[in-house]
Formats: sequence, structure tokens, C-alpha cells
Amino acid sequence: MTIADEYDNAFGLKTIPESIDFKLGNSIIKIQGNNFKIDKFSYKGTEGVWKLMITNDIKDISNSDFETYKKIMLQTKAFLSEDGKVKSNRSDKYNKIIKPIYEAYKHIKELKQKIDERNKANKKKIVKEPKLAKANKKKIVKEPEPESESEPEPEPESESEPESVDSAEEVFGKGLHTIFLPSDPNELVKRHQILFSQMKAGNNGVFNEFHAITDQLIKYGLLDESFFPL
Repeated sequence: MTIADEYDNAFGLKTIPESIDFKLGNSIIKIQGNNFKIDKFSYKGTEGVWKLMITNDIKDISNSDFETYKKIMLQTKAFLSEDGKVKSNRSDKYNKIIKPIYEAYKHIKELKQKIDERNKANKKKIVKEPKLAKANKKKIVKEPEPESESEPEPEPESESEPESVDSAEEVFGKGLHTIFLPSDPNELVKRHQILFSQMKAGNNGVFNEFHAITDQLIKYGLLDESFFPL
């Protein structure tokens, strides 16, 4: 098999006429020694990463090589065509490398969209509340108070319990299997994606935490109840 036969025409680096740089997706790739620089991000160019960047050969690719290549592809979106659809084919590289990356891309995109929608809805509620408070204040000012020479009786102290404040994180499980989850939905999404990648790589030891975060994202309305990617 020749080098031309091994070259990845669909997802490989593209030359730029009259330039020493390359193109991947819509991004310019600068080669610095053996490494790649894309905008302000630099990636270590190991033999395995170079193989993924230019050929269809996926033999002897380490998990570290795959994770670096995944970050590059998610940044450049080189798996998408100009109309926004994935450039699918029947190759082993697509099925075993590109397709899982594309699935992760869709997962991240969907969660970000739902978080944006939720934040916009919360922002609208916050904007409306001061108007109601202002209207109530006007009514209180206009109401005349009866004149009285006697000193006003002090209001009795409330014996009711103070309102509970949400803790910074939620706790699941007991004993040695306790799982601490951040209450910030953005942090939950980041952690969910990390665990998603680890389980794709075969690490089933994070299943309980992944499942707990999935439940939380469903409660927040960021995932459908039918979601379970593995």
C-alpha cells in the first residue's frame, strides 16, 4: 500500500497553496517541531497523533493519542461538511474513531443548548421581580398611619425556622461510596462529559457517578429521561 492509498482524504490535513501551514476543517494548523498549534492551543504531536491526522491507519493508537486527536477534532470540527452534516463513510477510522467523537460533539452541543435556554428563562424571572417589589412599596408609602402618642409595641420575634439555603454540592450514597456532585449545572455538564469519555474507553468504575450526574441533569431538564448513551 502506498502513502497515497493511506492518506485520509476525508479527515486528514489539507495543504494551503503558497503556505507552510495546513488546514483542518475551518482552522489553520501550524506545525511547530512535531507539535500542532491551533489558535492559542498547542497539542503534542506523537507518532500516533500524526498517524490519525494524516492517514486512515488506526493500528497501535494509544488512549492518550485518541484523546489528543479528539480535542483537535472537537476544536476544528473537521468531521463536519459545509452543510453541517457529518462526513460519514464505511472506513474503520470513521466507525471506531470519528463516529464516537461526533457523538460526543452532539452530546456537548445539546447540553449547552439546554443550559442556555434554562439560563435565559431564569434571567427573565429575575428581571420581572423588581417591578413587583416596587409596586408593593408604593402602596405601603401611600397608606396613612393613625396618630398615636403611645409607643408602638415591639413586634414579637419570629420563632419560625430560617429558610434553608442550598448547599454548594449535593451528596449521594453512604459511607465509602459517597458521591459529591456540584450544584452548578455547568460543572455537572463538564464532569458528565469526562465520565462519558472514560466509559467509552472502557472504564466502568465511574458508572455510579455517571448515573448520578445523569439523574441530576434529567431533573434540571437538560437531558431526556430516555437518555443513556452507553
